Amino acid sequence: IAKWLRKEHHSSFHVLTSTLVEFKIHSHNMEYCNYQYVLHANKSCDIQEVHYNT
Repeated sequence: IAKWLRKEHHSSFHVLTSTLVEFKIHSHNMEYCNYQYVLHANKSCDIQEVHYNT
């Protein structure tokens, strides 16, 4: 899907690779928080990581 977005909807791909999103996990009375891009791409726009919460 990321490759398709990069090719067919470059503006959406850009948003997912350039906007930091807050990810939170609650576990054992603790809260873990981190900011990541949904799609992490290298300088060639190849996807290196995908971040999501379930």
